[in-house]
Amino acid sequence: MQIHTTLSEALEKCNDWRTFCKEQGWNEYAVNEGGGDIEVTLTIEDAERYGLIPREATCD
Repeated sequence: MQIHTTLSEALEKCNDWRTFCKEQGWNEYAVNEGGGDIEVTLTIEDAERYGLIPREATCD
């Protein structure tokens, strides 16, 4: 499954914006330069790792 979001939403929710940008290939200033509406697609694992969505609770 994949998560679709915008760079603006990612910036707002991300734990570490610099790491997100470096690993996903974006400039740290992309949102300031008018790229906030750019849509990005992440795996659930990446979205959890960057803090965009909460980690799933494990069931015992």
